[in-house]
Amino acid sequence: MTDPSHAVFLSYASQDAEAAQRICDALRTAGIQVWFDQSELRGGDAWDRQIRKQIHDCALFMPLISAHSQARLEGYFRREWNLAAHRKHDMAAEKPFLVPVVIDGTPERGASVPEEFHELQWTRLPGGETPTAFVERVKRLLSPENIAAPDITYSAAGATASSAQGGILEPAAGKSLLPWIAIAAAVLILALGGGYFAWRDTQRTEGTQLVKTTGPPPPAADVIPEKSVAVLPFVDMSEKHDQEYFADGIAEEILDQLARIGDLRVIARTSSFSFKGKPDDIPTIGGKLKVATILEGSVRRSQSRVRVTTQLVRAATGEHIWSNSYEREFKDVIGIQVDIAASVAGALKATLLEHFNASTSGTTSAEAYDLYLKALALGRHDRRDSGSREVSELCRRALSIDPAYADAWVLLSSATGDLANNSPHREKLLGDAREFARRAIDARPDLAGGYLAYGSALIADLNVAAARVQFNRALSLNPNDQWAIAWAGLLARYDGRLDESIRLVQRSLDLDPENTARYFDLAIPLHAAGRYREAEAAYRRYGAAVVNPILILRLADLKLDAGDAAGALELVEGEKDSSLRRGCSCLTLALERLGRRREAQAAFRDLEANFSKTSALDLAEVYAQHGDADQSFRWLDAAVAERDFDMLDVRWNRKLASLRSDARFGLLLERLGLPPIRFDATTRASER
Repeated sequence: MTDPSHAVFLSYASQDAEAAQRICDALRTAGIQVWFDQSELRGGDAWDRQIRKQIHDCALFMPLISAHSQARLEGYFRREWNLAAHRKHDMAAEKPFLVPVVIDGTPERGASVPEEFHELQWTRLPGGETPTAFVERVKRLLSPENIAAPDITYSAAGATASSAQGGILEPAAGKSLLPWIAIAAAVLILALGGGYFAWRDTQRTEGTQLVKTTGPPPPAADVIPEKSVAVLPFVDMSEKHDQEYFADGIAEEILDQLARIGDLRVIARTSSFSFKGKPDDIPTIGGKLKVATILEGSVRRSQSRVRVTTQLVRAATGEHIWSNSYEREFKDVIGIQVDIAASVAGALKATLLEHFNASTSGTTSAEAYDLYLKALALGRHDRRDSGSREVSELCRRALSIDPAYADAWVLLSSATGDLANNSPHREKLLGDAREFARRAIDARPDLAGGYLAYGSALIADLNVAAARVQFNRALSLNPNDQWAIAWAGLLARYDGRLDESIRLVQRSLDLDPENTARYFDLAIPLHAAGRYREAEAAYRRYGAAVVNPILILRLADLKLDAGDAAGALELVEGEKDSSLRRGCSCLTLALERLGRRREAQAAFRDLEANFSKTSALDLAEVYAQHGDADQSFRWLDAAVAERDFDMLDVRWNRKLASLRSDARFGLLLERLGLPPIRFDATTRASER
């Protein structure tokens, strides 16, 4: 083998040598170099050293998973797998390297493999039979641009999802329902948490890399595209008026079907449902949401039948464009939303995608579907632990009827993750949440929801590198999914790509203009980029609609970074919650900058003595400002151990700026799965 850096390393249990040989032969016939120990090991080679070198040098590592590998709890192939998984830690998350292949019916769930293998889409090649499509995909993975692992960008097109037989979904060379974190992340839960309850069916898109745009750029503020629509909540016209959850669910399913249409701008549920019960007329709603058309309707449900009446109207005038009624047996209800979405798309002359079909609701069982809609409605209205437990129970009942119901697995994953927040069993619950997300992916690998759920469970453990892979996949499957876009904006912020983060959050706001919580997500990268006035305006727009005690501390930090120590101190001292006031670094640092040293020392002693378990990052900030790098890194390590979500913004934290040239800071970024800071002429002021 002349160039091991472009080779594929085949790793397998000895009982699977025949299948491995078939795969090797197919790849070599196509001109792909393969490391295959039966033919490559020569007499006199130091076997272990040679294996380690080949794993270190190869471009792709292909473990063959089977009943044989499952049965063998020990074996040299397991050492190979662990070496490859360890090497993956030194790579950018988006660089393709691991290509797990299953050669029999072994299920992914419960497979005895390194965790890193579970974070990837598996390919099934029964008996080692290797189709041309698989070989071509390996060639693309070995192409120079993939080997070079380009920097993360945002995408309108991404990796094509694999089929169950003979396909791969490689990590897209590009960017990233409930993030489950402690109070430091409460705002993210408000901003993104509800997103899990809105994820639905997505479409496949062609390509292997994420690129800079998501299709047409968002329209200017005064331009309303003709192909734009908002779906209002449907009215419950049932005799007892006890079917509101069902009417809302049908409307949201239709919304999600429409969102899969590439050239149609569809307003997210958070905004379109915000007018429920309000007196706003159609032109007013259309103006606020900046859409040309609005879909409204009603649902009447009896014991065995469902009648859905819908009408599409021109937002500016209320003129009817199209209307229809659908009456079905309840057992046939699942197809109604698809029929309505198709009719709306035809009326708007939008292009329906190839995979737009009635099966996309995720189940063929009307009973499971009904239980799922009940869980969905409950999850939106009751975010307490008791509500999450009831959501979980409803999902489990739905899954007992249809174990392959991917949407129910996603919702169960999110509810379980929500229960993990502040639970003494947090690690176990997050592990369960990841497992449920995997089951969603197993059931429907072509849907984005499972990847978004899995990524959220990973990022709750500050595992950004692995989460990025999952969010990349979700975005590649549905580039117009507003929650995938929002996560892309957060990952761009964590990576230090602040302009990109701002653009992406603004894009998500274009799809969800009434979601005030999104302004918090906009304020943070504006703050990080030094655009303080814009950041303060965004924070205050958020605060006008959302009560969140953390907001005062964010505004105080902003004023401190902007050089207004007096303004920062006024905000902190005005905070009524003494634990928030005393447990932040801003109080100490503002007093110091105002020359009130004795008070600053007292505040710092109080912070360290009484808040060390909850404010490790704040202590690290104060020590960094005092020039004590050793103590600062000690507390940064403690913050990582405590899974402080604010650690993901550590690269642009101005209070830690003095640490950025320290080698330990680079190691900290690596632990968090964040890219290193490059100190060159193009480095941002915020990273200097």
